[in-house]
Amino acid sequence: MAKYVKKQLPIRDWLQSVKRAWLPPVKITTSQWAAKNFIVTDGPKKDMPFDISLTPYLKGPLDAFSDPEVEKIVEMFPVQSGKTLSEIIMLSYIVDCCPGPAMFTQASETNVRRFVKKRLIPMVKKNPVMWKHWSGKPWDLNSSEFEFDLMTLYFAWAGSAGLLASTPIQYVLIDEPDKYPRYAGHEENPVELVEWRVNSYVGFGSKIVIICTPTDKTGNIWLAWEDSNMQEYFCPCPHCGEFRAWKLNQLKVPPNLREPRLIIETKDVWYECEVCLTKIREWQKAEIVGYGIWCPAGQKVNKNGELEGLSLRPKRISGFHTTALVSPFGGVSWPRIMAKWFAANTQQGILLGKLKTFKNNILAEPWEEVGRKVEELELRKNVGEFSKGTVPDWCLILVAFADYHETERKEVRIDYEVRGFGYNLRNAVISSGSVSTWEQLDGETILNPFPWSNPANTKPMLAVMLMPVDSGFKPDEAYEYCRKRRGITIPTKGASNPQKAPVTVSDLEKSVAGRVKNASKYHGMQLLIIDTSFFKDVVTGWVENKKGGSQSTEFYKEIPDLYFKQFTNEHKVQGKDRSGRPMWKWKPISEGAETHSLDTAVGAAVAAYMKGVFYWRPPEEQRIVSAAAKGRATRDERPATRQGGFLNDLPSL
Repeated sequence: MAKYVKKQLPIRDWLQSVKRAWLPPVKITTSQWAAKNFIVTDGPKKDMPFDISLTPYLKGPLDAFSDPEVEKIVEMFPVQSGKTLSEIIMLSYIVDCCPGPAMFTQASETNVRRFVKKRLIPMVKKNPVMWKHWSGKPWDLNSSEFEFDLMTLYFAWAGSAGLLASTPIQYVLIDEPDKYPRYAGHEENPVELVEWRVNSYVGFGSKIVIICTPTDKTGNIWLAWEDSNMQEYFCPCPHCGEFRAWKLNQLKVPPNLREPRLIIETKDVWYECEVCLTKIREWQKAEIVGYGIWCPAGQKVNKNGELEGLSLRPKRISGFHTTALVSPFGGVSWPRIMAKWFAANTQQGILLGKLKTFKNNILAEPWEEVGRKVEELELRKNVGEFSKGTVPDWCLILVAFADYHETERKEVRIDYEVRGFGYNLRNAVISSGSVSTWEQLDGETILNPFPWSNPANTKPMLAVMLMPVDSGFKPDEAYEYCRKRRGITIPTKGASNPQKAPVTVSDLEKSVAGRVKNASKYHGMQLLIIDTSFFKDVVTGWVENKKGGSQSTEFYKEIPDLYFKQFTNEHKVQGKDRSGRPMWKWKPISEGAETHSLDTAVGAAVAAYMKGVFYWRPPEEQRIVSAAAKGRATRDERPATRQGGFLNDLPSL
């Protein structure tokens, strides 16, 4: 075999190489560079120039890479979204525009070798802009490192502690870190280990890129996302012009269409705008997504496509998250997404882990272990025979609750619920709905008594005895409403963390002092701080019990499906408190899901608690309890007797 002889570069080529090394950095964004220079080497657009219009949401993370103010980029994307393509483009941009020592890491050595062979080597050989930086020697492109004219690209894997910990690196690209083992070498996290490699270059153009589909909330990508400015991709509605991040709960199918196979065949799926409620079809998706804008947490996008408000965190750590709803690829079309969703939500699908897979791969959200969830079918079994606005014979007291909030359309809405209670916490929802003014709320709840469902009942009609009002939205308006209706209404506020008591009573006047000029007008009024987690456990437990029994809930027969949907839009999942200790807490099933019916149920339970209903027992049970208490008292009043023992019969000394 002929021996390779290293040749000297001609003087002219050597001078060109020196000139290129001393050129100032190219002032071009990564997405602009890719559109001009990059050739796609696999997929449906193989051997074609990169076109950002196919995946416009990639522009955000790509341009963040060329932003000097950004030090770390976090891409929490679903499958089939182009996230792997974005990191290949970033690697190419480094080689051509800002050369420096770089490292690419994956979970295992096998993964690295496959990625190098299938993706990176074809990328170098088929892209002219990359070819000019390669010597042409095949051994300069191997599975441990790529040698280019002005830099070296190193490869490492999670278990190679030595490779991860040596040699200063300017650019680090971490691929799918949730698949990494927890430790590499001597009890060290491989992600933290490789991130330490850039310390020498911090302040000199260093970049850390983490790209992954999430698994759970202990995964590396979710922890990195929480430290970022948490940007979501907002798309405009073609009808009303409002920008929103697309959510799964707005993807709709006809009410009678639930079979996954038929959903794919009929393709009768649309997205319903949260604001104007009009239908958006999938054929409109490509154009709409093209106008999308990345919006950090704390800000919103106006109709002109401009960011408003202040970001919660600076862009030094830029995080990007979107769902498969914006993806252009056929494997995650809207009909297929809905088909997968219904297949995953069957009992068999949950047992097989399809729901977890759906949440990770389609929604790009971490899986949370569910401790408790109420199903809509369980609620429907508890529908009673009484009509809306009428009271069953066994009810002894009526209470209500008002949830004051703002809709997506910026409209003020007050959701209310009237609930009757009997002995042993048997209860019934006798009325519910939404109004837009306080006067309308009065008419639906506290102004008039409610008739009995049985016309033969001659007892006096019942009226609402107490109605707490949620003050989370525009508290001063809620306080003023309650001030004018003292004794029957009381403002409330939900606590974000578990409390020592289900309800804590505070002085409203002291609570608003310093913020409200004439706080004295609230003298004598109280503010209830509610342990919402406790009462959500209570009301969800009631609906699981048999209708008509103790601690059970019934619903009026005309109750709308929306009530059940909102009631079941939360589940109890495992999380952590501020100290990092594990805890269970209630959270919406999906981001933005409305839970107003559950909130009104909680508020009605609070009203019953404040009226002492939780301790009401039927007279016959009270007689039994009284007799038992009397028996205990009799035993306690008996005179003390000398205690016997084996020494009692001995003579006195």
